[in-house]
Amino acid sequence: MSYSSSAQLSLPPPIIIGWRVSTKISLSSEIFLGFSVAGVVVRWWLGLPAWSFGFSVEVDSVVAWRSGLLAWRSGLVAWRSGLVAWRSGLVALRSGLVAIGVGGFAIWVGGLAIDLGWWLGDRGWWLGDLRGWWLGDLG
Repeated sequence: MSYSSSAQLSLPPPIIIGWRVSTKISLSSEIFLGFSVAGVVVRWWLGLPAWSFGFSVEVDSVVAWRSGLLAWRSGLVAWRSGLVAWRSGLVALRSGLVAIGVGGFAIWVGGLAIDLGWWLGDRGWWLGDLRGWWLGDLG
């Protein structure tokens, strides 16, 4: 079929091959790396480094994603450790407050014992005299 501008012949639809439009299929120079073996080989050789680069980028992105996941998990573990440390600090604070309370109570009991000792010491002469007088009367 040939291309003609007369109205009696119908034109075939244009075929897009590569970046050129052609009205006929042939292996001539009209086809821009179309279906020729050289075009397929060139595209394959150009696609191989692109595929390799894409695969490398994909592997790197997977490794980066896994590293991010591990960092997130490490952060979670650190947060939980911080929470445990905070709770331990809270328990230590409560224990310290209890120890201060117990120490204050011990100081109060010691002061009471000192006061009782002073009181009994002051009364000792009276008890000694009373005991001596009472024992003296018996003997």
